[in-house]
Amino acid sequence: MRKIEKIKINSNPENSFTNLLELISKENEIILKIPIESLTCDIITSEFTDLVKYKKSIWEIFGEMLLEKNVDYFIIYKEINKEYFAHFLFKDKKFLELRPSDGIIVSFLFKIPIFLSNDILEDKYKEILKEVSIDEQIQEALNKEDYELAAKLKKIKTENTNDNRM
Repeated sequence: MRKIEKIKINSNPENSFTNLLELISKENEIILKIPIESLTCDIITSEFTDLVKYKKSIWEIFGEMLLEKNVDYFIIYKEINKEYFAHFLFKDKKFLELRPSDGIIVSFLFKIPIFLSNDILEDKYKEILKEVSIDEQIQEALNKEDYELAAKLKKIKTENTNDNRM
């Protein structure tokens, strides 16, 4: 599992009706981007401003209930067809399933730890590796006549091949 330290909201270049909720690690690495509706984004943004509030938001009420029930942490644990699944886990090992965007907001408001499962991390890593293979990177370096980079990439490829044989 990997702990999430910050969240950030950005526009979604693939869909103008949604934004991207970015989950960021301690090292400032964007670990995962989750599409959220623009209305949800507006509500999230208002939750983190210093405006004077006269009523509690639904997230504040929900968060207080979670703390009363001894919530342990929030985890995004799987992805199926680009839809993420998440739940709050309680100290008594019971859990509450809900949308990742809602859980993330409540978690940040109430300082509840947020984690990503190893399955999601492994899937994202494989996805990144598929995007640009090392052979493509080597070819691109050669096309740019950056022979030093091409040599380094070939060395990495050889090391990875040797590691896989063990």
